Amino acid sequence: MEIYESSSCYDVRYPAIHRHCDKTETNGSTYDYCQQLNLIDIFMKADCYIEKVFLQVTGSLVIIGTILNLFSLYCLYKMKKRNSQNVYLSVLSLADTMNLQINFTLPILRQFSKFDEIFRSASLICRLSGVLTEFFLIFPTWIIVLLTFECLIFITWPLKRRSSYSRTHAKIAVAFLAFIVFGLSLYRLKDLKGIDQVSVFSVVACNETHQPIGFMINLNLMIWTLVPECLTLIMSLIIAYQIKLATRQFQRAHSKARQLKYNQATKTVLLISILFLIFHTPTGNFYFSID
Repeated sequence: MEIYESSSCYDVRYPAIHRHCDKTETNGSTYDYCQQLNLIDIFMKADCYIEKVFLQVTGSLVIIGTILNLFSLYCLYKMKKRNSQNVYLSVLSLADTMNLQINFTLPILRQFSKFDEIFRSASLICRLSGVLTEFFLIFPTWIIVLLTFECLIFITWPLKRRSSYSRTHAKIAVAFLAFIVFGLSLYRLKDLKGIDQVSVFSVVACNETHQPIGFMINLNLMIWTLVPECLTLIMSLIIAYQIKLATRQFQRAHSKARQLKYNQATKTVLLISILFLIFHTPTGNFYFSID
């Protein structure tokens, strides 16, 4: 109890407003109003306590995520029989690792005033970090779209798909995607405030002249959130339906072992797509609500 009371989060409230609610005589409307204030108090105190451990928890998750991504990359690289899905998953593991460093580790380091001052004063480094920030927000998102699309092709035309051609196709698709996303991110060399500026870290832009390019921010925001979410949702629904049809065909024409291998490959990608929709959709809704 002593720790709780000594915490600066213990009395987070608006004293002048709450003084009115502390009166014993309240009518119905005043009571409802005061109930709302109490609810606001709860959220403010929760936010205050979360803020105290936010950097520590985020740093721990970055370390865990980096280790697991690198371990996944190592396992995928050591596979003897690599197919197109493994190519996409390998690139996704590497891109997510870079995403953690650029969009989480760097903002955490910038919470230290001395580091942040030096970083913002280094014009070229600061501007390039903006380009990389935008790139590694958008690029992994579309890798999931490509992975989902590859799974859709796999279950739609399984007999026409050759692994050698598919791996080459995946590498070309990844290279083309990287080129397009990097081109879309280059506007950050002039516009210092991109789609990452409204974030939980609240980092300040570079100490340079800011040239806002609103069209590119809105375009990249849609490419990062709305477009891939809609495409992934549509393809996931088609995949789920195709799995039911394909399972019936496998039961008649193929062995049970091959059927299990087929289901594992498609359902793994489907799980990744569903998790992407669950965790990414609130981000898109938040950004468009404040735009």
